[in-house]
Amino acid sequence: MNSDFRLARIAPAVWAVFFCFVGIGATISVIPVYVSAQLGFGSFVVGMVVASQYVAMLLARPAAGSTVDTNGPRIALQRGLLFFLLAGIGYLLSAMADGASIKLVVLIVARLILGIAESYIVTGALGWAIRHAGPAHAGKVMAWNGNAMYGGIAVGAPLAGLLSVSGSFEPVAWVSILLAIVGISISVRLCPYGPIGGIRAPFRHTLRLVAQPGLGLLLASVGYGAILGFVNLYFQHNGWSSGFFAISCFGFAYVAVRVFFGGLPDKYGGVKVAIWSLIIESTGQALLFFGSNEYVALLGAALSGAGFSLVVPAFGVEAVRRVSHQNRGAAMAGYLAFFDLAFGAAIPLAGLLADAYTIGVVYLLGLLCTLAGLTIATKMKSSEDIPFLIAEPSDSQNK
Repeated sequence: MNSDFRLARIAPAVWAVFFCFVGIGATISVIPVYVSAQLGFGSFVVGMVVASQYVAMLLARPAAGSTVDTNGPRIALQRGLLFFLLAGIGYLLSAMADGASIKLVVLIVARLILGIAESYIVTGALGWAIRHAGPAHAGKVMAWNGNAMYGGIAVGAPLAGLLSVSGSFEPVAWVSILLAIVGISISVRLCPYGPIGGIRAPFRHTLRLVAQPGLGLLLASVGYGAILGFVNLYFQHNGWSSGFFAISCFGFAYVAVRVFFGGLPDKYGGVKVAIWSLIIESTGQALLFFGSNEYVALLGAALSGAGFSLVVPAFGVEAVRRVSHQNRGAAMAGYLAFFDLAFGAAIPLAGLLADAYTIGVVYLLGLLCTLAGLTIATKMKSSEDIPFLIAEPSDSQNK
């Protein structure tokens, strides 16, 4: 196990994730407007299109975790990148198809493929980086993996704004395809890690072990989903012109907090960090819901990003420490499945509420869920108090 954390050791996996999420950020920032303005569908359909990716992610998590544990994390990452390439091709076919209904169906299929891709990419990259850096640095690994994800989204959103000035979805689809190829070229340089020996628990058992931190992640993720899925429509509804920058504010604040404070979950424990993070995120959601102008709303998006930034590694540290090393791929897959569930269930619900009331109500939902997550965090028992009886593998076992 490595006693010192060095970013350079995990940099290839971080870059592979970053380039993929530039493509994901570019497409997700355009899709709500594409479905609403160009194809003519309502907020509920927008929510369903956004959520379809996360339904597929949820269903693919067990297979992705199993691939990491039994075939090695590089194999999982490369499978995900190939699916990501197929999703980009699907986006391109949707843009080129005739008829709104056909475009929508092809788009949903592409989103489903992207969900499988993201599940394998994130689980594989995390599995590889934790093996490479050592499980003692799991919080830092998750922090930098998140930097790659949300930094990519923050870059991809304004890039999409530039590419889709004419209203066409096709340029964004081409960018997604090219970035998938870049990610594949990086992944072949990663050193391979084989499976770790030992008895593996059934996935349902691992899921129970990570359920409490997973539920906290689920509730905290609703506010993020409300920003990603509806902030462009929210800004348009209010006559504001900076919807793309709201996603960027979220992403840049998210990355900044992780760069400067990413080691806090490893240092102080996940529970304490989760509590303070959720307080900040709930403040951001409140500003989005109650904000009277676009600058307050942009501040709300930034605070939401700053708060949500350490939620994933904070609860994730608690999840990883609850399982033995040979089950960590399944544990990460199970833990992240709660994130998928948040998007798969809460975002369509937010779309229904937006259609029934007003688009801003999605941030009231985000606020209430974040406060519920804060309640979970305050009642959690730190993993430091949970006996862990399985010895960590030596360096030779890791390799």
